[in-house]
Amino acid sequence: TQGGQLFCQLCLHRFDGGQSPLGFLDQGFEANELLLGGRRAILEDRGSGLLGGGGGPFLRLGVRISGRRLGRAAEEAAKLYCSLIENSSVDSVNVMAEGVVLVEFRLAGVEYVAMQAPGGPEANDAYSFSVTCKDQAEVDRLWAALLEGGETKACGWLKDRFGFSWQIVPSRFFELMESGSDAQRQAVMVAMMGMIKFDVSGLEAAFEAAKA
Repeated sequence: TQGGQLFCQLCLHRFDGGQSPLGFLDQGFEANELLLGGRRAILEDRGSGLLGGGGGPFLRLGVRISGRRLGRAAEEAAKLYCSLIENSSVDSVNVMAEGVVLVEFRLAGVEYVAMQAPGGPEANDAYSFSVTCKDQAEVDRLWAALLEGGETKACGWLKDRFGFSWQIVPSRFFELMESGSDAQRQAVMVAMMGMIKFDVSGLEAAFEAAKA
């Protein structure tokens, strides 16, 4: 956290790239460039870019929801996420031909575009949203809201009802992992590995118990 604000990022995991339907071009990652009408909707040239100032490329991250999910799930997902995380907004909803819906939104100031289209792959663990929370109350709030209709995993991970994976992590975990002795840090890691949702008091108890 910084100044009590939540930070959200998309964590990517390597996989073998290939071709994807409906305008997605795999670049060897589970983040793809979405090509629509000959222009890049995810990576496009703008007058002022996030990567290196004026004239540089402007980068947005694209996520996909399978059209097998009912209704306008992409819009519902974006609205839920933006209601939970500060400095977030749904910027546009575009209903296109053949059941395609594109939703542009921001989470903690980071731009995303969600695409819902018939067929295609479901979201998977190749990428996840990672949120660093300022305290246990923030962890509990986000965990409860995102878990509704979803499923728990382990070590602070859950999958929401739209199929996306989240890591809900208290900043205290990182503080403890940068403090104390090797034995204390190892104790915190062991405690974390046994958790489903992060428990700050449990991490702190493990840290103190391992004090020489």
